[in-house]
Amino acid sequence: KTRNAKLAYVLSDIALNIRNGKTFSAGLEDHPDIFEPLYTAMARAGEEGGSIREMLAEMADYYRKQEDIALKVRGALTYPAVMLVAGIGTVIFVLTFVLPKIKVLFKDMHTALPLPTVIVLKLSEMVQNGWPVILAIAVLGALSWQSLRRMAAFRRAVGQVIFALPWVREFALKIEMQRFTRTMSFLLEGGIPILRALELAIPTLSNETLKDDLGKCKDMIADGATFGDTLRRSVLIPDIVPSLVAVGEEAGALAQSLRDIAETYEQEIGESTKAMSTLLEPLLILPE
Repeated sequence: KTRNAKLAYVLSDIALNIRNGKTFSAGLEDHPDIFEPLYTAMARAGEEGGSIREMLAEMADYYRKQEDIALKVRGALTYPAVMLVAGIGTVIFVLTFVLPKIKVLFKDMHTALPLPTVIVLKLSEMVQNGWPVILAIAVLGALSWQSLRRMAAFRRAVGQVIFALPWVREFALKIEMQRFTRTMSFLLEGGIPILRALELAIPTLSNETLKDDLGKCKDMIADGATFGDTLRRSVLIPDIVPSLVAVGEEAGALAQSLRDIAETYEQEIGESTKAMSTLLEPLLILPE
C-alpha cells in the first residue's frame, strides 16, 4: 500500500524471499541502504525469541522517539535559520537595487563621502559586477560541504569544534547521550549481548571523538571490565551516566538504567530547545 515506489519494490522483494524460504531478517539484510544493521539485528532477535511482532512494535516506538528529538532540535533552529536567510536576502536586495539609485544622488553632491558610505558603495559595486563569481563560490561551497561531511577526519574536526564551545557542547552531548543510551537500552532489552549492542549503537552517534571513546570502552569490556567503569574513563561522558550504569549493573537492571538516563536526557533536550527558541526570538527581532 506504500506510495513510495522504491520501498514498494523492496517490500515485494522481501516478501518473495520469505516465500522462497528466507527469514524476514535475512530479507532485510539484502537491502542495507533501507534497513540499517540496528534494524536487522533487532528483527533477528525477535525471530529467535519468537516475538517478532512485539519487536517490530518496539522498533517503531524507538524510531518515533528518535524522530521526536530530531524534530525538537530542527524546530528550535528553524526560526533563526529563516531569519538569517531573510536578512542575507534583504542585504543583497539593498546592495543590488537600492544603493545604485542612491549612488547617483551622491555623485551630484560633489562632496567627500564618509568612509563607511564609501565602503558600502564599493560593496554594492562588487555585488552588482561580481554576482556570477559569488554564485559560483556559493555552489562550490555547497558541493564541497557535501563531499567533506562524508570524510571521518572532517567530521571529527567539526565535532571537536562543537565540543570546544561550552553551551553548544552541553547541548550536543545531551543529544548524543540520549541517542546512545536509548539505543543501548533498546538493544539490551531485545536480548542483544552488550558487546554486539555497542557495535550497533556506536555508529548511530554523530561525534567521531565520542565514538572513539566508546569504541575504547567496548574493547575494555571485552577484556573483562564493567560497563560503568569503562564509561568513567571518558572525559566527554557526564559523570551521572557511568554512576547510574554502575548501579544498573549491580542491580541486574542495566537496560532499565539506560532507559531512565535516555528519558532524563529527552526531557532536558525538550526544555533546552524551548529555552533556545524563547531566547533567540527577541535577540533576532532586536536588530530590526
